[in-house]
This record gives sequence, C-alpha cells and structure tokens, in this order.
Amino acid sequence: MSAIRELQLPLSEADVRSLRCGDMVYLTGELVITAGLPTHQRMLEYIAAGKPLPIDLCNATLLQFGGYSVEQQGQLLVAAAVQAQVVQRVLVALQAQDLEAMGDARV
Repeated sequence: MSAIRELQLPLSEADVRSLRCGDMVYLTGELVITAGLPTHQRMLEYIAAGKPLPIDLCNATLLQFGGYSVEQQGQLLVAAAVQAQVVQRVLVALQAQDLEAMGDARV
C-alpha cells in the first residue's frame, strides 16, 4: 500500500530504503542541483575520464524533473526513455565510484 511521506534533504540511507513504489514523497531541505540530459552526459564523460565532477555530490540531492525533448527533422520529440537510461547510467557510475573510494572500509 502506498503512503504519503515527508522527508528532509539530504536523505539518509534509511530514508531511501524505507521508500516503496507508489509512495508520494514531499521533500524539504536544500536542493543542490537539478540536471537535464546534457548535464548527465557531461557527468558520464567526467566519470569515464576519471575527472572529479565540477561540484561535490556527496550527501547531496540530484533531482531529475520530467523528460527531455529534442528537435529532429523539424519535429519536437520527447526522449524521456533515453534520459531515464542516461540518468540510470550516471547513478550506477557514481555508485561504483563511491564503492571504489570506500575500498576495504566496506568490510
């Protein structure tokens, strides 16, 4: 059963793990960045090159709003599925970076 949740940013791991599909979440607190597809692609390029991101996202909130549209042959196409895939790649890459940085501290 879905619930209405009120959470404070930055979120704790326990907060995130307590969420269930369908929950309606109200967020309060400081929002560090909102990003669209071009920003996510640049983040992937930085990560792939081993360069630090221009801002520190550690314990920060990355909020994704809606879809992304692109013009092709004079028509506006919504590329939400493409953006969702890119966002997922960014999050997986950031998680891998965090795990690598933690090294043996995870044991």
